[in-house]
Amino acid sequence: MRFLQQVYQEAMKYITEKTTIILPSQRAGVYLREEFKKSDKTIILPDIITMEQFTEKMSGVQTEDNLNLALYAYKIFCKKNQDMDFGRFLPIFSIMLKDFNDIDMYGVNIKDINVMSEISQIEPYKSGSNTEKYSNIMNVFKDIYIELNSVLKNTGTGYRGIIYREAAGCIKDVELPEYVIFAGFNILTPVEKDIINNLIERTNVKILFNLPELLLKDDHEAGYFIRKYLNEWKNNAVNIDCSKNENIKIYEYSLPTDQTKVLSEVFKQSTGAVVLCDESLMIPAVNGVPEHVRNINITMGYPLKMTPAFLFYKSLMSLHINRNEYGYNRKHITDFIENKYTRRMLGGKIGVVKGRLHKLSQMYINAENLFSGFMSNQLIEDVFDWYDNKGAMKESVIILKNLIRVFEEAGRADNEDMLAESNIIKIRQVFNRLLNLLSREEDILNIKTPGKMDSLISHIVKSEIVPFSGDPLQDYQIMGMLETRCLDFDKTVIMSVNEGIIPKGKSGNSFIPYEIRNEWKLPTYRHADKLFSFYFYTLLLNSKETIVTFAKSGEENYTEKSRFIEQLNWENRKEGLFPEYNFSPVSDKTHAGNERCIEKIEKTVEIMEIIKNKSISYSAIASYIRNPVDYYMNYVLGIRDESEIDEVGYREIGNAVHYVLEKLMTKHVGRVFEKDEFYMDDIYINKLIEENFVENNIPDSSKGKPYIMKQAIIRIVKDFIKNDIERLHSKITIKELEEGRKTILRIEEEEIKLFGKFDRVEQYSNKLIIMDYKSGYLDRPDLKIKDSELININKWKNDLKDDKRFQLLLY
Repeated sequence: MRFLQQVYQEAMKYITEKTTIILPSQRAGVYLREEFKKSDKTIILPDIITMEQFTEKMSGVQTEDNLNLALYAYKIFCKKNQDMDFGRFLPIFSIMLKDFNDIDMYGVNIKDINVMSEISQIEPYKSGSNTEKYSNIMNVFKDIYIELNSVLKNTGTGYRGIIYREAAGCIKDVELPEYVIFAGFNILTPVEKDIINNLIERTNVKILFNLPELLLKDDHEAGYFIRKYLNEWKNNAVNIDCSKNENIKIYEYSLPTDQTKVLSEVFKQSTGAVVLCDESLMIPAVNGVPEHVRNINITMGYPLKMTPAFLFYKSLMSLHINRNEYGYNRKHITDFIENKYTRRMLGGKIGVVKGRLHKLSQMYINAENLFSGFMSNQLIEDVFDWYDNKGAMKESVIILKNLIRVFEEAGRADNEDMLAESNIIKIRQVFNRLLNLLSREEDILNIKTPGKMDSLISHIVKSEIVPFSGDPLQDYQIMGMLETRCLDFDKTVIMSVNEGIIPKGKSGNSFIPYEIRNEWKLPTYRHADKLFSFYFYTLLLNSKETIVTFAKSGEENYTEKSRFIEQLNWENRKEGLFPEYNFSPVSDKTHAGNERCIEKIEKTVEIMEIIKNKSISYSAIASYIRNPVDYYMNYVLGIRDESEIDEVGYREIGNAVHYVLEKLMTKHVGRVFEKDEFYMDDIYINKLIEENFVENNIPDSSKGKPYIMKQAIIRIVKDFIKNDIERLHSKITIKELEEGRKTILRIEEEEIKLFGKFDRVEQYSNKLIIMDYKSGYLDRPDLKIKDSELININKWKNDLKDDKRFQLLLY
C-alpha cells in the first residue's frame, strides 16, 4: 500500500471539521485529496496544506519578493558603502539571504551574530589583509541582518526564516486545529521542531514518517534523523514502511543525453515516473518518451536560463558587451544569427545573410550593412543601437522586452508549442518585475553599461523556472527529486545519479565558515548528503522496479558515478541491504556516445569504385581514423563546410607561411645557396603576406586579429630563414617546392594509391631531406619512432604526436 493511502487511513481515525494535514509539498497534497475522493464515507475534507502555508497562517507574515528584499538590504548597505552598484550587490545578497534563513531556522542567538566580526579576527589582524576584508564583510552582514529584520517587521513581510521563527512564537496565542497530522518529513530544523513541540503542548499531533524498515534497522545514513525523531516523539510519531522493491538495475552511458534511451525500453508496455537529478535533461527526457505514451505530467519547472528565449536575450547582450569602435564581434554576430528566434525572423533569408557574413573576413562587422534589406531600419536600430540611443536602463529594458516579443511573433509557426510560449511569458514577467522596481527606484538601479545590466538581469533569471501545468495524476510523470516526497511508483527511472549532482558534495556558498557553522549547529554539506540519501533510498525501495542511470562523459558533474551507486554495489557484494536476487548492476555501456561517428554509411559498389580511384593522402588517412563520416563527406563526396569560421586563425597562418616560403624559395630551386641571398626585409615579406590575405578574403590586416596574425607569420618566416643561414656551413640545394608524389601500395590483390605533397625537398651535404612545414609547435623527441607500437592508429584521437610520427613514415 502506498504511503499516502496509509496517511489517508491514519487521518480517518481523527477526522473532524478542525483537522489539518501538513505535507512537504503541494504535489503530495493533490494525491492525498485524491485518496479522500475515493472514500465511500461522507466527510468534511480536512485542511491539507504545506508547512510554508501553515507557518504563514500562524505567523500572519507574508512572503516578500526576493528582489524587494535585495533592494531593502542594498539601501542599508549604501549607508556605509558607496562603491558598489546594485548589480554587483545582488549575488552577494543571495548568499547572505541563505545564511539569514539558516540563522533563523536553526535558532542562532543574536548575541552570536554581534560577535561575528570578532570571530573573523582569530588570525592576526593586518590592515589590507584578507582578515580585515572578512571582518568588514561580517560587520556589514550583521548590520544588514539586524536592520532588514526591523524593516520587514514594519511591513508585515519576511523571508522564510522570519516566517517560521514568528510562527513558532505565535502558536501559544492563536486558535489551533483539533488535530494536526504531519506526514512525509525528514530533516526538521530546530524552529520546525519548536513548532511541532508547541503544537504537542496545545493540541493533538500525529507525525507520520516514511522510511523503509531496512534503512531504519541498518543504521543507514538515510534514516539518521528519523531514528532520532521516533525516539524523541515516541507517543506522537509512527513510521510507515511502504517498501516493495523487487528489481534494481543500473545502467552506465557515455553522454548525459544518452540516458534518455533507456525510457523507450523501460516503458514499452507500462508507465511510471522519471526522476531527473539534473533538471537540464527535462527536454531530452520528454523527447525520449515512447510514442504510445500520450499523457505526460511534468512536475518540475524548466530553468529559464536554459530556454531559447533567454539564450536569444544573451546573444543580443553579447553583441553590445563585446562591441568596439570597429563594429560587432564576428563570433557574437554568428551566435545571434544562429539563435532560434533570429533564424525564424529571417526565414528563407538566413542563407543569404550567412553568405554575406562569410565574405566579410574581418573580425568586427558593420551590422547595418550585414542585415540591410532583411530587417527594417527601425528593427536594425532597436537591435543594434538601442543602448547608444537610449542609455537609461528603464528604456533599455523596455526595448529588450519588446524585441523578444517581436522576434518571437515574426517567426511563429501556426502550431507553436506551448513550451515556447511559456518561455516568452516568463522572461517578460522578469522584465516587468524589474521595470516595477525601476519605476520606484530608478536612481539606485540606473546602471550605465550593457555588461552590468546583463549581470543584474542574468542573476535574477538564474533562480527562475518556467512552470508547467497539467494533470498531476497522470500515469506517466517527469519530476525532480524533491517532488518525489511522499510519492511512490511501480516503476521508476532515476537519471543522472552522478557525484556532484546527487549528492552535490561540498558545493555551496556561505559567509559563515564551516567551523562556525558546526559550532552554531547550522546545516553543512553533511546534512545535504543525509537528506539526499533519504530521498534516493526511499524512492529506490518504495518502487517495485527501479532503474538507475548515470553518465561518464568528462563534462562538468559527469565525471564519475555517485557514491550512492558505489554503496549499492558494496551492499550487494556483502549481501546486506540489497539481496543479490533483486539487484542487477549493468556496466557494459550499452550505448556509446563519445564517438562523433554516429552514422553508418553502406559501402556500395559505386562508393567503393570512387574510393579505389582516389589517391589517399596523409590528411585523408588522418580524417578517416578520427571520423569516417568526415572522410566520406570531404574525400569521397567532396563536400566541405564553407560556413565554418576558423576563429583561432591557425589555418590562415599555416597557409600564409607556406605561401611566403614558396615565393621566397622558388628562384633558388636547383641552385646552391649563398648567405647574401637569404637577406629579406620586412617590406617584401609583408607584401607577400598581404597577397595571401587578399586571396583568402582578409582584406584589412592593419588592425585587430589579422594584424596579430601577420606579425606571427613574419616571426615564423624569419625563424625559418635564420635556421637555413645557420646550416650554410654545408651546401644546401633545393630540389623541389610544393611538389606532389604518387606511388602504389599493393596488399594481396588490392592496389592502394598513395599521394603526398612535399613542401620542400633539398640536398644537404650527402643527405636528401624531405620537409613538411609546421607553423605549430612540436619537440624533436615527439617525432622519434622507437618501435612499432608508436604508430598505433587507435591512439590518434587523443595523441597528436603519434599522428605526426605516422606522417613521417608515410613520406
